[in-house]
Amino acid sequence: MPPLKKMAAADTRTAAARANLSAAGIAALDPALDASANLDLLMKRGLLSDAVRFLAHSLPKREAVWWACLCARDMLPADAAPALLAAVQAAEGWVMAPSEEKRREAMVTAEAAGFRAPASWAAVAAFWSGGSMAPPNAPVVPRPSTGGPANRSRGISPVPRLLGVFGAPHSLFWLIDMVLSAVMPQAQARIGLSKRIPCHQCG
Repeated sequence: MPPLKKMAAADTRTAAARANLSAAGIAALDPALDASANLDLLMKRGLLSDAVRFLAHSLPKREAVWWACLCARDMLPADAAPALLAAVQAAEGWVMAPSEEKRREAMVTAEAAGFRAPASWAAVAAFWSGGSMAPPNAPVVPRPSTGGPANRSRGISPVPRLLGVFGAPHSLFWLIDMVLSAVMPQAQARIGLSKRIPCHQCG
């Protein structure tokens, strides 16, 4: 697999610690290699669950949320409720042009969707990308900075939990394919947008 430039700033040890890798996954890592090369090692050894978690904790904020958007969009049924579609669109809107207003709008749509589907968690990921967790006029409440499947200090990693929502029948190969679509230069947009994340705004 070609090196993923979006993982260049990731620290292998930090990402591995936050990703809660299996014993086999930890043993497979080579601290002398960068995060992208270690992802390749995990995949070559067939440790796909570890690979997904490691990758999710290695991406910058916007790419991690974009990954969640691609997964959630792909999992939307043809007759998706308007609230679910609105949640995905809100998360996508934050990715394309991050702002405090759009971050909070994403959380509103996640609440309206009921936190019961991948679309909801994509929107939650946008909200958890930074800023205060409290209402706009309340004292600042910082987001958690360590641990958990849904957040990390440098960004958001909701994707690993998406497979568990509604017992989604998608594979780990599918999750990895989705992130390649999100971060590799030659990939095509999967959700009907005319372009990937604007490169001048990435990271």
